[in-house]
Amino acid sequence: MLMAENVRILLIDDDKSYCRLVSIALGESGQCARFVVCAAHSLSDGLELLKKGSFDLVLLDLNLPDSQGLDTFDSIHSVSGQMPVVMVTGLEDEETSIEAIKRGASDYLVKGSDSFGSVLYRTILYALERKKSEEALRLSEINFRNIINKSPDAVIVTDEAGIILFANPAVEAVFGWNCEGLLGKVFEHPVQAGLTGEIELGRKCGGKAVAEMHVVETAWQGKTARLVSLRDITQQKADQEKMTKYRDNLKALVRERTEKVDAEKELLSVTFSSMGDGVIVVDPEKRIVLFNRVAEVLSGWEFEQVQDRELDELFRLADERTRERLESTVDKVLRSSKAELGGDFEVLLAMDGREHPISSKAAPICRGDGSISGIVMVFRDVSREREIERLKQDFISSVSHELRTPLTSIKAYTETILNDPDMSEETRRQFLEIIDDESNRLATLIEGLLEISRIDSGTMTIRREPVDVGALARQVVTALQALAKKQSVCLELAIEDDLDILQGDGDRIESALINVVNNAIKFTPPGGRVSVSVSRQAEELVIRVGDTGMGIPKESLARIFDRFYRVYHPGKHIQGTGLGLAIVKKIVTMHGGRIEVESEVDKGTTFTMFFPLTAVPTPGVSAVN
Repeated sequence: MLMAENVRILLIDDDKSYCRLVSIALGESGQCARFVVCAAHSLSDGLELLKKGSFDLVLLDLNLPDSQGLDTFDSIHSVSGQMPVVMVTGLEDEETSIEAIKRGASDYLVKGSDSFGSVLYRTILYALERKKSEEALRLSEINFRNIINKSPDAVIVTDEAGIILFANPAVEAVFGWNCEGLLGKVFEHPVQAGLTGEIELGRKCGGKAVAEMHVVETAWQGKTARLVSLRDITQQKADQEKMTKYRDNLKALVRERTEKVDAEKELLSVTFSSMGDGVIVVDPEKRIVLFNRVAEVLSGWEFEQVQDRELDELFRLADERTRERLESTVDKVLRSSKAELGGDFEVLLAMDGREHPISSKAAPICRGDGSISGIVMVFRDVSREREIERLKQDFISSVSHELRTPLTSIKAYTETILNDPDMSEETRRQFLEIIDDESNRLATLIEGLLEISRIDSGTMTIRREPVDVGALARQVVTALQALAKKQSVCLELAIEDDLDILQGDGDRIESALINVVNNAIKFTPPGGRVSVSVSRQAEELVIRVGDTGMGIPKESLARIFDRFYRVYHPGKHIQGTGLGLAIVKKIVTMHGGRIEVESEVDKGTTFTMFFPLTAVPTPGVSAVN
């Protein structure tokens, strides 16, 4: 919004009483800006003031004593340039005003409309903000072009059909193509957004080049476009082919102790630097001979710092569980004279103190007589693999616990009923109700696990269809009123008027809302209140569920959407699977939205779900219209 500052407005209207009304209305608004209104009562007077003065916006009546209709706007627009022009018109001129907008006007106002002052104020602020946004967009596009033009990679911008709209200078420098000559031609490869891969391109001078291509969606001159980044990796591919050849000849290269040793070391260093794993080569005394780029990154040492130094000084390993020092696979090879693997819990201690879980292996380089001339060790960062393994173990543990609890209850009560034929009907019915509740809990858990599985595997389908979220919220609140009444909780609903229709999956949105409202009721003590509201904020439809319940501790907020995570409340045991909020978050994010939570212990919690009114494609989610 505009800050408190003077906004100079040129009002061109032959109705002097209307000019006074505008001046009074803007003078009384006084919210974010102070308006200074300068009035002219004819086109000629307005043009003269416009040429002399410095104005932020023009309010223009199309029908003036010396000009009528669109000619009036064209005359003003030719002088005002990029200055916002808002039409002030009667009902009979509304079509003309709309045509003026097509020619460059910012907006129009109908004289005599209700809430004149507030509408006028909002329209002016909107026009000024729009001008600022357009200017920012223009500068952004200039900066964007400058960045692209300075990029060492070839960059091409195409429309959605692949027709080239722009090519940066690197296109000509790298591939020899003339940038101007490419414009308007169809790019020879698909330009689907998100596409990544290697392609072959013809060079202008002849021959083929291999390029690494990345395609992203962008906007170009106000329209959806594709930005294609092309990095010439022809030499890199040739180096990879060399690497294969050199790997086969590695033993021979180490064996040949000649005057070419230094040159061979350099050649091997170039080869190893292109590998994705860390590679270290040592001699039989464990002095470092080669040390590639990945090894530098993981250890924190540079090759110049470690060359000819003993490996144990620099390459320190520890057990991730016990923190005890471990011997390297190089030491194992020196003892066994054969290839060796590292342990399952190796951690590399870097120079700067960082720790990298690694997987390592080493093999001897042998001379013709079988003696060891060196050892090559290969290792890689396995942080991600170990994290996945930990998550898998946690998941299995949580599932086992959650399945065992209801099954134990069902088995215990079933055995009690079977072993006591004289049990009273009231007690038998009470036990059967418990068995039924635990069976439902088990079914809910299994359905939740299946839902999570469908989401993770990408088999869940989101239906894109018109959804009246207000009606959906009313239906959910009505369905849960009985539960709220049973809990002595007041369940309220507020729906904003004239809500937009959301394009989404009504069933899944309803499921998410039921889950959140049901949680709010469960965690709100008797006499409390749960409120549900549906409203629009900017280009999003917002569903907010608030309660006056127990609240969530601050340390638990970051984990409430984790699977099987349940907030601990001392002295309180509330049944649940711990999957509901994880599923809710997935449903919201699959619609391109987001969910936020605010909470304070003993005061309540508010969950807010934001759904974009314009459908946002979500990677990995299939949508059916």
